[in-house]
Amino acid sequence: MATTSEIKVIAKTKAKPKAKTKAKPKAKPKAKPIENKTVGMFDDLKAKIAKKVKGVHCSVMSESDIANVDTWIPLPTFDLNRISSGELYRGLPEKSLTLLVGKEHTFKSSLAVLTAISALKQGFKPVIIDTEGGITKDFAARWGLDTDKCLYIYSPWAEEIKGSLAQIKETQEKNYCIIIDSIGGIDKMKSYNDALGGEYKQDMGGNARIIKSTLKLLVNIIKSQSSIGVITSHFYSSSGLIPMPDSVVGGQAVLLQPDIILYLKKAGKKDTEQVGSDKLINVHAIKNRFYPSAKSGQISIDYENGIDKMIGMLDIAIEMGIVEKSGSWYSYENERLGQGIANALQFVTGSDNIRNDILNKINEKLKTTGYSSAFDEDMKEQVAKLEADLM
Repeated sequence: MATTSEIKVIAKTKAKPKAKTKAKPKAKPKAKPIENKTVGMFDDLKAKIAKKVKGVHCSVMSESDIANVDTWIPLPTFDLNRISSGELYRGLPEKSLTLLVGKEHTFKSSLAVLTAISALKQGFKPVIIDTEGGITKDFAARWGLDTDKCLYIYSPWAEEIKGSLAQIKETQEKNYCIIIDSIGGIDKMKSYNDALGGEYKQDMGGNARIIKSTLKLLVNIIKSQSSIGVITSHFYSSSGLIPMPDSVVGGQAVLLQPDIILYLKKAGKKDTEQVGSDKLINVHAIKNRFYPSAKSGQISIDYENGIDKMIGMLDIAIEMGIVEKSGSWYSYENERLGQGIANALQFVTGSDNIRNDILNKINEKLKTTGYSSAFDEDMKEQVAKLEADLM
């Protein structure tokens, strides 16, 4: 047993307990950037959808190759590009269906072929589905289409057209340019079989339904296979500026399915002579899911020199203050372009530097402020009525 003195020594030699120190506050974890929070937020759901729903396209929207547009197909004039996309050097976007509607001889088939030519230059594969036999090899070649690089399908029967589209869908290949000219030439094969049996009853409702079904398949191809579509249709005379659902051949679906509707109408004799054109077509964008509608442009056709790509550009440049007009004289940055619009346009067209400079300035203003005209303003009420009828 330890003695009293030994206990005292042991007590003295015992280490004193260390003074308690305050624990340092833990550093707060750095907040992750907002963009990192979104990464992976749908991973579980995407995996489940991919596993349970076969064939569906499911992606974060910013990464989706269906929800994003990368390629634009320029149209034959800067003015048509402007009303379609809001820029002079773009035109119709990929993954879009465009309807060209108008009366006979309003350039619908020609504009469809010209779109195919532009699409081919962008690497798209043109497919023309001709329901009326109106697009011949000579007709297409005259506009400049390489007919060796274009697939041509002729059929007036909806069932055969839909079957052809199904085969395009089955390829899963991208970048088709599919043209149907025209929707008005489509009929049900049943009508032929009925005629063989001596029945001649019209089934307009059934025809409209199969056209709607055919257009739905076409839209599916366009969206899922990064393609572009153009359809044409006639319309019956109506009292307003804009073709309405009951006046367009093919039924309401012909107006509902397209992303863009361009209404083509022949200009009056006075306007045609004023621009020195053999044929002048007014084009009105009455529907557009990519850019505000109710915009108007023109196509000027010279049977010797072709299409005037610059139509309307000087007028816009003047309204924007880019080109000055004093009396009958036109000038740009203190350089006289000519007396009278025809001479001024000829001067601008012949000078690459001045033409490109003016076009680039117009394009920059279009992207920032847009452009409108008196006729555009008049169209807004008619376009609103059309949109109300399609609701």
